[in-house]
Amino acid sequence: MNVPEAPAEILDLYRDLHAHPELSGREHRTQATVRAALEPTAARIRDCGGTGLEAVLRNGEGPTVAFRADLDALPLHENTGLPYASTVPGVMHACGHDVHTAALTGAMRWLDRHRDTWRGTLVGVFQPAEETGAGALAMLDDGLFEATGKPDVMLGQHVTSAPLGRLLVRPGWFLSAQRSWRITVTGTGGHASRPHLARDPLVTAVAMVSRLQSVVSREIDPFRMAVLTVATFHAGTKENVIPAEAVFTVSARAYEPEVAEHLRTAMLRIVHGEAAAGGVDARVEEISHLPAVWNDPAENARAARALAAVFGDAAARAPGRSAARQRRLQPLRRAPGRPRGDLELRGARPGPARRAPQPRRPFRPASHRSGRRGPGGGAGGAPGTAEGHLGYRIPSGFLRDPCATSKTSTTKHH
Repeated sequence: MNVPEAPAEILDLYRDLHAHPELSGREHRTQATVRAALEPTAARIRDCGGTGLEAVLRNGEGPTVAFRADLDALPLHENTGLPYASTVPGVMHACGHDVHTAALTGAMRWLDRHRDTWRGTLVGVFQPAEETGAGALAMLDDGLFEATGKPDVMLGQHVTSAPLGRLLVRPGWFLSAQRSWRITVTGTGGHASRPHLARDPLVTAVAMVSRLQSVVSREIDPFRMAVLTVATFHAGTKENVIPAEAVFTVSARAYEPEVAEHLRTAMLRIVHGEAAAGGVDARVEEISHLPAVWNDPAENARAARALAAVFGDAAARAPGRSAARQRRLQPLRRAPGRPRGDLELRGARPGPARRAPQPRRPFRPASHRSGRRGPGGGAGGAPGTAEGHLGYRIPSGFLRDPCATSKTSTTKHH
């Protein structure tokens, strides 16, 4: 099958979506825009999961294949200077969901016009609220796949940075499992001049963060993938006031269930141990729990052959594994054992992949700060190459509700 250049109408759709991003659960304009783009096709379209869509295109007897794209954007301010940059302050399609949605919409329109090239049923799953983890479950609760039955294979897609002109496919582990927690450390506030009268939660929280950095380096086998990151930390309002509370978040990633569990128990041990040492209270709330991607080898090989036939053998390569995650896996917990797939579209500038910019000047003491900022970069959002992690199964150890967000662990010291 010859794949034509992307029609101008789909590029226009991509640019329109990029210019009008919407946050999770608020994708009303995006939902209406996709529906309007699919109305000329024979697909049966219905709202699903609130601001999502399920579009079913039938073409005689054959397999049922589901394609998935996500709709929501991120709470980031775009500073790319693109002519189609976000028009919504503080909201940007920085994760490529605009590409995912435009690509799936374009694929369904093209397949509707070329029915002689395929047989079966195509289910377009336009998933809302991927970034919060709520959209997939909302679609299932709203009857996703009830009209078609469970698909024989499910294909997704994702955009990230990589060299142009390359499609990357790998059987087996591809994207890691991810769990995250919010840790609230509570003590007694006071004045900075009288710290002995306070129970400073900030000191204990900093000790927790510091100790957490040793979990991967000192407790995990170097040949087994694990990542533990503290990415947010909030405490205090003024330089001379000891706060009563400090809050930070932890994200842990691994492929193997036993490694993931080790990260969790080590985090709890350190948080509660440091809380006891500091004489403060600690509360741990789970934010998200998502399984790892396992690419079904047979489906992965089939997709790799198809991609190589169109783009050439040199373009289809096996990439390294990734510590990224995707919340598209949640629906599959209700359909174990089915081969599934993920086509990850990669958007990048031409040339080799680049590292983040490094500081041009050495560190200066605070009293000598120049006020300059280092060079920055931003996601261009332009469609580029494709990476596929194709045909995944959820390991049995992860067949549990990944969205339980109310699990807590609390330590109190008085």
